[in-house]
Amino acid sequence: MKLLSVKIDGFRNLKDIHVSFSDMCALVSTNDYGKSNLLDAIKFTTDFMLESRDSKRKMMADMSCMPYNINHHPDVFSAELLLAVDFDGLECIVEYHFAFEWRYEEEYKIVSESLKIKQDRSKKFTTLINRDESSAQYKASDAARCNSKISVDDYELILNKLQAYEDLYYHSIICKLNNIEIYVDRYLDASSSYQPDPFIRKDFNELDLESLHNLPRILFFLSKQYPDEYHRLEDAYMQLFPNIIEIQIRELELNAPMISEPTDDFSHVIADKIYLMRFKDKNLHRLLDMDSLSGGAKRAFVLLTRCVIADIRQMPLLAFEELENCVHPSLLKMLLSIIKQLTNDDCNILLASHSPYLVSYLNPQDIYVGLPNDEGIAEFLCINNGKKLLIDAYESNCSIGDLLFDLMSSDHDNLLKYLGRNKAGLN
Repeated sequence: MKLLSVKIDGFRNLKDIHVSFSDMCALVSTNDYGKSNLLDAIKFTTDFMLESRDSKRKMMADMSCMPYNINHHPDVFSAELLLAVDFDGLECIVEYHFAFEWRYEEEYKIVSESLKIKQDRSKKFTTLINRDESSAQYKASDAARCNSKISVDDYELILNKLQAYEDLYYHSIICKLNNIEIYVDRYLDASSSYQPDPFIRKDFNELDLESLHNLPRILFFLSKQYPDEYHRLEDAYMQLFPNIIEIQIRELELNAPMISEPTDDFSHVIADKIYLMRFKDKNLHRLLDMDSLSGGAKRAFVLLTRCVIADIRQMPLLAFEELENCVHPSLLKMLLSIIKQLTNDDCNILLASHSPYLVSYLNPQDIYVGLPNDEGIAEFLCINNGKKLLIDAYESNCSIGDLLFDLMSSDHDNLLKYLGRNKAGLN
């Protein structure tokens, strides 16, 4: 399953966002503009699709996500995903949409929902789910129309309910959409991830991307259960930091006294083993622990580990904020290349950055620019005149990144001549 594009409106200060994904694309803007809000909105969309009905109600009343700009404050959140999905051995295009009304306390209501597919990009979509405020229908068979009524709560998605309808000819698509996951990596201090923590959550999952605390334990698990992926991770890190020639992870048993089985009141248990991580530098005669490495080097290992786990879990999208803070600018191009090496072809990478260096390593058509305005509304437009941008950057004796950021901070009118709402050649 490959995520092709996303459309979102009605989330914080975002307005009519449309991002078409490629293997690697970037959101660029000045600081405090809306890049993080867009990443949060995409994550909010897929989380809403997966969560329980009660959790959906809470999300529909989440004041931290509601539109707050006085110039654009719609009452409805809407999202649309376009995906390429394998169906009966053929690739088909899937369009899924839902919208709900923001509510503070009650009357939570999903106001529209649709699911459409087509097996040929040139053909029209076939509607499988259709819902508005007064009715909800689905397509019961290949020969039928989308007119079979289905009863759903105001805060329940038809998509979730149809997962129990195993006889549907498009049930595999329903299941894939009900399991869609993305991950957004924030720029945080990674030091705590390396501590040999003897306390682990009872529901601890080594492949959980949301929490990579206890990283040595996770890496030891990968080395035993997914050795090929682990060796790729090791090679990638040593390619990025060639002074590191060996990574050691030791498993130590704890001789702790027996304790009674914890009750349900406890979320953690005492582990019977801890894991220590050491690095061998070719120029040093002793092993290094993580405290000896830079913050960027620590974060880089966490980041690459997330890429490997995302590949194992076949996630369609990984997003990273401020990737440039991991490594020196001279290593940034290599880091981008390594990230793509560690993820499969169906996993797109979305970067949020304010670095002209990073932008210079991407194709212009894969860059979305946050267009500054006086109203505080975040709109991201794609570069649809990349050839002119490259020529103008060359004639100005600067990189395309430097030119874009100069225009973002000074000459908005001149910036517009490179931008558009759709990629060149796309509708």
